[in-house]
Amino acid sequence: MENIDLEKLYQNTGITAEAWSAAWKNGNKIQKIQSYNGCFWLKKSEEINRRFLYSGLEKASKWFDMKLLKPVPKVGGIIGITIERERILQLHKHNILVPQIITSGDDWLLLSDLGIRAANVFRSTPEVEKNYRRQKIELIANAIVELHQKGQYLSQAFDRNICFSGENQDKVGFIDFEDDPGSIFNVSDSQARDCLFFAHSFTRYFIKDQSYFIDILRLITEKLPTLQQDNIHLIAAKLAWIDKLPLQSKLGNDYKRLNFAVKALSRIEVK
Repeated sequence: MENIDLEKLYQNTGITAEAWSAAWKNGNKIQKIQSYNGCFWLKKSEEINRRFLYSGLEKASKWFDMKLLKPVPKVGGIIGITIERERILQLHKHNILVPQIITSGDDWLLLSDLGIRAANVFRSTPEVEKNYRRQKIELIANAIVELHQKGQYLSQAFDRNICFSGENQDKVGFIDFEDDPGSIFNVSDSQARDCLFFAHSFTRYFIKDQSYFIDILRLITEKLPTLQQDNIHLIAAKLAWIDKLPLQSKLGNDYKRLNFAVKALSRIEVK
């Protein structure tokens, strides 16, 4: 840890020297720090064993010839922190809601809290509250569309990396940028990956509201170039065998969610 002006830190954030020291001594890679001035997150660098982390997905993307599923490895360490810092600054420059970098060092970032994660909101909302879920997913979809229209893309468009912010939780922000899909994909392919990850992550909350969720997917994908829409359809077609597995009733909820996601993606018209 680099030397940091603790008095200035306290003036700017309300974080005491004791709280800062405790956060650093904690073994967690990401540590929440609470102060009278709000909540902050200390994100430390972490060495990652890249050899095995993505080997399965890497092989699957090659076997099935689905390049959009090729993993973007998290490099970890100081480079990983540098990537996240640059990605946050880039998105912030385009007026996209991301955490504010309060201060940083070579191997750490102190970030502002963005709000409640979409995963927590949807998991705590009963399925019977259909209109509320629809309202929230539409906010997310519109935020992703706006981000794409600005020529930007996310890292992993999962429910855990999307937050609701603001007094009424009516603003959508994004977190976790330790990898950069743009390092191996062009912008359009990176945006198409956003659609795939979004579909896989949020399908689970709309198993009983499938037609509406398909409309939401159309909202996100219809602005993509035709080639990327074709690639999404191609992936759905190559995974169609999932629907033909025997004993489907015994395969559990994960299977149902994946099967619905594949069907939903296949029903999006190419313009």
